[in-house]
Amino acid sequence: MLHVVRSPPIRPPASRLERYSDVFEVEIDLRGKSAASGRSPRSSMRTTKRSITGWIDVDGRIAEDAVREDFKGMLAAFERANKKKN
Repeated sequence: MLHVVRSPPIRPPASRLERYSDVFEVEIDLRGKSAASGRSPRSSMRTTKRSITGWIDVDGRIAEDAVREDFKGMLAAFERANKKKN
């Protein structure tokens, strides 16, 4: 008999940018490592806000490298905070 263990679905990141606002909000649900031990995974919601003004170049276009680097920094901060909490 084959026993299949499925982990609960992970919620995708949520983001919000209100009309006429330069503040971009990201919410990420990080899962703890307890799922590997057979216990249900711990969920850890983290939210951060950033101004998007640094993501726009002098020609008014999105500077993809700036967005990518900012998101890497946000994710690293989320992960550090999650390790401290767990």
